[in-house]
This record gives sequence, structure tokens and C-alpha cells, in this order.
Amino acid sequence: MSPKSATAAGADPRPSPPHQTFDGWSADRARLPMHAPDRTASFEPSAVASTVDPRTHRETFVVLNDFFDPTQYHFELDAKDQLVATERVARATMTLEGHPGVFAPKFEAVSALPDGRFLATTPFNRPEVETHRIFTFGYAEGRHAVAREVAFDRPAFEGFIRARSGQPWFQVEGLAVDAAARHAFFGVRFTGESREGAKQPTVTLVRCPFDGAALGTPTSAVTLSTVKALGRQEGLADLQRDPRDGSYLLLTSFEGADVTALGNNQGHLFRLPAELVEHATSDTPLELPAPLASFEGKPEGVTALKDGRLLVIFDDDREWKDNFKGYARRQAMFAVLDAQGQPVPPRP
Repeated sequence: MSPKSATAAGADPRPSPPHQTFDGWSADRARLPMHAPDRTASFEPSAVASTVDPRTHRETFVVLNDFFDPTQYHFELDAKDQLVATERVARATMTLEGHPGVFAPKFEAVSALPDGRFLATTPFNRPEVETHRIFTFGYAEGRHAVAREVAFDRPAFEGFIRARSGQPWFQVEGLAVDAAARHAFFGVRFTGESREGAKQPTVTLVRCPFDGAALGTPTSAVTLSTVKALGRQEGLADLQRDPRDGSYLLLTSFEGADVTALGNNQGHLFRLPAELVEHATSDTPLELPAPLASFEGKPEGVTALKDGRLLVIFDDDREWKDNFKGYARRQAMFAVLDAQGQPVPPRP
């Protein structure tokens, strides 16, 4: 199915987006070191983490864009619960410590650390070195920030995941840390032959010790199944710890073969007990319970707000956005939910 387009005259026949939208970048945005020129006109957020701006003391969301974009974007919910760019520092360009050249990471997931920094990962799914790195960085209080590489044994990390799946290729899309950030939990979305070849969606959590600067080799893992809960296996889209009760928020999503089809993208939100994420092991996939929430679109990031509500952001394909009126490629969707996963309507 091809995206519908607006008629030259009369009302736009396309439906409205299934969730609220926000502007992902402004007109004066600098040119980014991306690998595909058409991506400079598209905002595809892949990760979000909640923090507090140290100067304004307001809750702020650090958002990362997933196509080789070194920008740290800052958003907040306004009085009407609309997601808007912060006034003080809306975005900051990050450089990599010790590397004066172009920094072009493909960020897939981010988690806030107790000391105010952030831990972010790339997907490990492409040949470029930029996609096989892990970073820490601080909250940008100006237009520039510095990222630092996390030391880790890449062959051991990748070898552990390949040995567990029995497949030569995998894709990471989630990253969470425990309360003290002594352990990092990587979420694997796909395993298979290659990025272009046969692959299967999965929800596999890989546990690694973390000391704030270096990552230890994986110690254990657990695989979860959405088949009983959803009738199909979806892939992991994000994993975040909820500091309110220590549970973990798990996003999964489904992508069909036709990126232009209205029904191509769906997703779900689950809440997992800490024991399951941090310690459980099993030789066979463990079935997930019923989800808290279901979405139209491709949810890509989730974070818990200080008041207990949840924020979900979407990374929809450019062509899929064209199916809807009022959904520009430079925008993205978001949803605000209560702690039980029920939608919170916008405030008047």
C-alpha cells in the first residue's frame, strides 16, 4: 500500500496520527554528519531518559536521534502536557573525547545514571565502528558536550550474544541499569543471519557488570516471549528502570514488510519485576504477562517521570509518516501514560 497524499484542493483525506506529535528540530538546525542526505529532513528519535536541568530544576528529557546524529536534544512537558523543546538549551552537539574528527554515533538506547551522567549504546548491527560502541556523557548545559567511550571487551560481548542465539548477527535496542548502576542490562531486538538477511525478533536481556567507566563481560542472560500475551513474537524496543518501585518498563514493537502500510507498525508496553530483569535465568523463553498498553506506530523509547507517569516516544519510518495529515517527517509521536499504562489526556 502506498502512502496517501493530500488532494490539490479540499480537505486532506488522510487520517490524523494515532498519537500526539512534537517538533523534533527547528529551522536553524545545523547540518549533521549523517550518512544519508535525506535523513537531514527527518527526525527519528530512538532513545529518551528523564533528568532534571541543574539550573532550572525542571524535569527534562534527553532525546537521541538514531541516524548517526551526535546531537543531544532536550525536551520538557509544558503546562498542557505537550512535548516541547526546552528554552535554555534545546540541543547540543557532542564530540568524542580524544577524537577530534567527526563524531557520528548511531544511538539506540540511553539510561540516566545516579551521578547525573547518561549511558548510551549503539546497535552492534552494522559494519561501521560507530555502531559497535558504548558511551557516557553529561547533561549539556551549553551548545556543546563531550562523550566518552566506555571500555569493554567487544569480542567477548558480541561472542556471548552470538553463542546464546546460535546466530552470527544481532541488534541491540535497549539499555537499562540497576539502582546503583553496578550492572547494565542490554536488550537485544533481533538475531539472525545478517541485517539484510533472515532474522527473528527477540526480547533477550544481557547482563554485564559496570563500574561507571568500564563494562565487564556478560555474566548471564534471559529471553522473554510475547507469544502468549500478543499472539506473536515482537522485538525489544527499549528497557528502562522505574525508580518509583524498582520495576522495569519494557517496550516491544512489530514492523511489517511494507513500511508505507498503515498497519505496519504496532507496539506494546510491559512492566517487569526487578528479579526477572536482574537475576532470572531459563533455558527456554519465559512468557510475558499481558501488556500495560498497546500502540499504533513504532514505540522506541520509554522513561518514567518524577510524578509516576510514563513518557513514550516513537521512531516511525519516514514513509509511514506520510500516511497521516499533520505528521511531518521532522516530527515524532509521543504518548503520556499513567503508571498503569492508561493514556493521560492533554490538559486544556
